[in-house]
Amino acid sequence: IARSGAKVVDLKLEGSDEQKAIVREVQWDTFGTHVLHLDFMRVDATQRVTAHVPIHLRGTAPGVIAGGRLDHHLHALTIECLAVQIPTEINVRITSLKIGDSLHVSDIADLPPGTTVLSPADEVVVQIVEPKGEADATEEAAEPAGE
Repeated sequence: IARSGAKVVDLKLEGSDEQKAIVREVQWDTFGTHVLHLDFMRVDATQRVTAHVPIHLRGTAPGVIAGGRLDHHLHALTIECLAVQIPTEINVRITSLKIGDSLHVSDIADLPPGTTVLSPADEVVVQIVEPKGEADATEEAAEPAGE
């Protein structure tokens, strides 16, 4: 919960009723192993909130198997939804990406009902590119010798 900050928790403080809240900020020790401080934000279960949800790539892209390099550009998606419906992660399948293919925010379809994506639709999430050096070798081979 502390790492993603997107999970709704039931918060019970001494002398008050139980309330719904989300983790807003986490302060870690120097090594990042122990939580030093948590800031919570009280939310209404029927209130829409903005959240940054981590993107997890699932599967293996055929382009990577063929020697391509996977460039993961966008690691979290900005969404708006009911506070109680914030997903802990967004799974994106990359099993159809070949060398030269890219997946954009607009291609992500597996979202909870009622979720609005706020990240730009044309933003690249992941792309498969030719390995470094291969494009240079192709260009050099295309140039005639002696020029």
